[in-house]
Amino acid sequence: MLFAGAGMASTFIMHDLIDEYRLIINPVGLGKGTSLFPDKKRLQLKLLEVKVFTCGNTLLIYKPEKKFKK
Repeated sequence: MLFAGAGMASTFIMHDLIDEYRLIINPVGLGKGTSLFPDKKRLQLKLLEVKVFTCGNTLLIYKPEKKFKK
């Protein structure tokens, strides 16, 4: 489990150190921010599970299928 900012997470992603992605989507528009995923890299992810919460948040669970493609 990695609780960190987008910069730290991006480093782990670039070095293929993530076994599973659990992304919580919170339906709030906040404007600009730091991208979680590295620039010019494409992840191949397989959706494993979706859970919708009564508060409006959605949990998406993905597994990486392949390494990065440029």
